[in-house]
Amino acid sequence: MIWLTWRQFRTPALVAAAALVIALAFMAVTGSRLAHDYTTLGLSSCAAGHEAQVGTLSCGDLQRKFLGYYPALRLLGPLLLFVPALIGAFWGAPLIARELEAGTQRLAWVQSVTRTRWLGIKLAVIGAVGVGLTALLSLAITWWSGPFDRLNGRMSPEAFAQRGLVPLAYAAFAFALGAAVGAVIHRTLPAMAAALGGFVLVRIGVQWLRPRLVNPLELSYPTFTFMGDEPPGRMASEHGWVLSTRTLDSAGHVLSSGGTVRDDVVIRLCHRNIADITKFDLDACGRELGLHNVVRVIPPDRFWVLQAWEAAIFGGLALVLVGFTFWWVRRRIG
Repeated sequence: MIWLTWRQFRTPALVAAAALVIALAFMAVTGSRLAHDYTTLGLSSCAAGHEAQVGTLSCGDLQRKFLGYYPALRLLGPLLLFVPALIGAFWGAPLIARELEAGTQRLAWVQSVTRTRWLGIKLAVIGAVGVGLTALLSLAITWWSGPFDRLNGRMSPEAFAQRGLVPLAYAAFAFALGAAVGAVIHRTLPAMAAALGGFVLVRIGVQWLRPRLVNPLELSYPTFTFMGDEPPGRMASEHGWVLSTRTLDSAGHVLSSGGTVRDDVVIRLCHRNIADITKFDLDACGRELGLHNVVRVIPPDRFWVLQAWEAAIFGGLALVLVGFTFWWVRRRIG
């Protein structure tokens, strides 16, 4: 039965493995260069919040320069967001639906293979391959993106979904969902569409739930800090998941509900000449006005707590779906 399952599945598995090898090769070639550029530009000090300068470039300039490197390869991370959905739609949904559509499951069931063993081997073999390939890609992207993560953090919704445990849980859930809807619908193409749509809806729902799983912090720090080390509040917000930001003056009046105030507006409030704005002017003006940002943020030290919560949610849903699929195949399919 394992051999038969592999023969049915080997073509898509080999295609996926070949694509993974190509992606790993690109990241292996460029990853060491990225790490070298990060070190050469002195960005380790910037990542720690200490002001650094190379020639006329300050930390902000250096970070913008570095974050623009390898824009095409940086798309590999967002592509990982689609891998679980594709596993669910193209591997999970046809797993049972195609057999039921063609009636080929009866050939196995009238022989010595029970329905439980038939389904268990299919789910175990193909599910393990899908989760394993996702794990390898996630580990590689995490390694490759290390320099970017040290600058920007990994708590943003996009980065969070590409790191740690959750990509594996997404893949397991998507595959289990595809198998379940395929068993119920009996038609391959409708099952693929239902699996894809269901996965997207659950992902959106859990992403809405994610910031409610832990209590956010409210941090305050000066709006302009060009000329010195970054305050801890700014570092925590830049490396965390910012939920809301406001810019206030010393009297508590909100100057911006989005966390950014245009430089010319600030200079005008200080009655300075707008023609020659420098970072020194903005720093001095910000102190004069008492400008500070008030931020609600999930700090970076909550990363693994949220990872555990989200992986448990998707893993639990996957187990429920697998149990449902076994029950449905054994009791409801003739």
